Amino acid sequence: MAPPHQNLNNFCSQIGDDRPISFCHFSPDSKMLATASWSGLCKLWSVPDCTLIRTLRGHNTNVGAIVFRPQSGISLDQSDVNLASCAADGTVKLWNLESDEPVADIEGHSDRVSRVSWHPSGRFLGTTCYDNSWRLWDLEVQEEILHQEGHSKGVHDISFHPDGSLAATGGLDAFGRVWDLRTGRCVVFLEGHLKEIYSVHFSPNGSVQHKNSQSESS
Repeated sequence: MAPPHQNLNNFCSQIGDDRPISFCHFSPDSKMLATASWSGLCKLWSVPDCTLIRTLRGHNTNVGAIVFRPQSGISLDQSDVNLASCAADGTVKLWNLESDEPVADIEGHSDRVSRVSWHPSGRFLGTTCYDNSWRLWDLEVQEEILHQEGHSKGVHDISFHPDGSLAATGGLDAFGRVWDLRTGRCVVFLEGHLKEIYSVHFSPNGSVQHKNSQSESS
């Protein structure tokens, strides 16, 4: 019997940009795909035909990530904040689904912001920065509520526990950390990697997974 992947066929393909695509993320309703590029552009594509819906213009340098807000396309209006993105110059921008320009900027990072991640509630946004810290922003009151240090090098990725109580971060120091969002304290220290951690994610049952890589281009 052939392995499952041998039965997969390419349904559709698309040229996303004239520079490398750095990140992609499906909308919660599975009707759109957001892509980010080193050109500074983000784009929205329809699924499954890969037709370009809109080009999002606002970043001036490499975009590290763009992510849909929970309930985007399900219960959020198109005029609400539906996406967040980040870039190598420390900028973080918020987008709706009606405009090709950002509706707001989150300021305060002094170095590259590599990843953004929405809290399951959709109210809070986590950002990871190469200033060795990560932050949690309350978008309802529009302010930073946590600024956490603990990694000895840049923090590359962040993931929230499905119940919203914990956050996991992975850093260029080869360590992962799990944080209690109620107290802001590191409650689990993850060691064992020999190189940088570029991805960290909670599984649906609540356990944490992390991945390292020998190299990643900037």
